[in-house]
Amino acid sequence: MNKFYQKLFKNTFSTILTVAIASLAVVGFVYASTTISSNITTDGNLTVSGRATTTSATTTDYIYIGPDGTEDYFNFRGGDLYVRDDAEIDGNLYLAGRATSTSATSTNYLYVGPDFSENSGMNFAGGELFVADNFNVGGISYLTNLTVSNGATSTLYAGVGDTWTVNFLDYSDDFYVMDDLEVDSDVRIGGLASTTGDLFVSGGTFDLATTTATTTFGLFVRSSDIATSTLSVGDTEGHVAAGCIELVDSENNVYYRVYVSGGTLRTEAGRCKE
Repeated sequence: MNKFYQKLFKNTFSTILTVAIASLAVVGFVYASTTISSNITTDGNLTVSGRATTTSATTTDYIYIGPDGTEDYFNFRGGDLYVRDDAEIDGNLYLAGRATSTSATSTNYLYVGPDFSENSGMNFAGGELFVADNFNVGGISYLTNLTVSNGATSTLYAGVGDTWTVNFLDYSDDFYVMDDLEVDSDVRIGGLASTTGDLFVSGGTFDLATTTATTTFGLFVRSSDIATSTLSVGDTEGHVAAGCIELVDSENNVYYRVYVSGGTLRTEAGRCKE
């Protein structure tokens, strides 16, 4: 009988010890990490105080990362993603809809629109901006350099220079240049042209013409403030070149020239270039 109880006690104690050790192992394992080989479903909230790592995460409503923030365009449905702080993407980000930002920076480049043929000066580095279609700026755009290969238009005005002193513009279809303006081809002006400084025409012809029979174009030298106005023809800096005024009667093919030679005013038939 004693042997029976001894054997029973030994078996019972061994079973209890095995269960206790197994329970402690399970508790320790669950506390350290939990591996779920299948799905987990909960009708409430799932709170993770440590780190959660997943190979994929999907939702039909939204994913919210970080503490509670201020959602401006977030409606908590339809597949939204909210990030409270920074978001880092080491690969590409594809957007099928609209992207809105209070600021966007890049140390390489920003590309807006579908792929297109970039200018040879673009090297996709150093902070470049590519826009495939229209580029609209609601405020002021400050540019260190601007190169236009096709065309540039404005419905208000355009200006070149960093400090403007506007005297005659009303900022409606106007163009302002702070410093020098160089034009390698023609300049056509449909209205008035005026200057407060000097106008030099070098190596060309200053031509005044009209297609209106009742209008006669003229060259006027006058001043309402100063007693004398001067029209100087010829070189005024002591060079040999003399000035000459040519009068033309194209109907009769007659030319007269007026010039100064040897200190004497001369008027004679002929052209100035003869």
